Amino acid sequence: MRRNRVVEQLLDSAQHGHRCAYACNRNERVALARRARSGELNQVFRNCYVRPDYWDSLRPAERTWHICRTVNRYNPGVVFAGKTAATLLGFPLSHALHDGTIVCAARRNWTSERTQHIYTDMDSAISMQGLLVTNPAHTLVDCALLLPFEETLPMFDSASITHFKQIMEVMGTMSRDVSPVLRLLHFADPRSESGGESKARAVIIVLGFVVPELQISFFDPVTRKTYRTDYLWRLADGRVIVGEFDGMEKYVNPQMVGSKTIEQRVLAERERDEALRRCGVSQIVHFSYNDVVHPDQLRRKLEQAGVPYVS
Repeated sequence: MRRNRVVEQLLDSAQHGHRCAYACNRNERVALARRARSGELNQVFRNCYVRPDYWDSLRPAERTWHICRTVNRYNPGVVFAGKTAATLLGFPLSHALHDGTIVCAARRNWTSERTQHIYTDMDSAISMQGLLVTNPAHTLVDCALLLPFEETLPMFDSASITHFKQIMEVMGTMSRDVSPVLRLLHFADPRSESGGESKARAVIIVLGFVVPELQISFFDPVTRKTYRTDYLWRLADGRVIVGEFDGMEKYVNPQMVGSKTIEQRVLAERERDEALRRCGVSQIVHFSYNDVVHPDQLRRKLEQAGVPYVS
């Protein structure tokens, strides 16, 4: 399709502003929509267009930011809420929640195309890089009431201690059942080092296993190294079981692996397991994010390792 100077300017300006291009008049709307139908552009939200290669280069949270900046341009004053506010506030969200939909605060609950409007407090909204979002406490409470426990525990692990008092105040103003919030506050643990580890622990809890201890250190006198475990269970018979969450980032993310090859990383893991056994660990169970999103697989691994259920 022949290049359109106006469309190219819209796209260039949008990318420079870390947002999507959008139409302000009928001619722009027709031109952008035509290119989206031809595959030249991606329409990622209502009146939000991007070049495919640019969109593919963005992380899920960055995509949410782009959509929100654009929506705020043609709907100024919108207050983002729920999982969208959680993203803008920097709380950890799984990739599954970045599904191209957004959540906005409203005076009543209703849903339109790719937008969920929820009844929540808008008066205490704060500004994040020029966008209005529900404050952290309201965001955490809203997510607790809207999303599964497994998706929300990572947020509470990262933020609930900082905002505990405000969360309690928000719950005090509500007339609905807030037991999901109380459950999350009970299990929240700031020692969790990543959203993936938090989600894995949430699934372990939902499956009914004993809640593990987190980030327990062992010193190996042979290697003179200290090893810190992701999860640990101490059994009544004296056995010690360690659980290790092997997210793919541990193998392929340069920031986590450094200059090591995958083979070197696997060898280091084997040496680590041997060191933990020398320190008295009876059993080590490794599981991946794929196991976490397929809980029956995780259940089998934990059962085979001897991890106890809550009695």
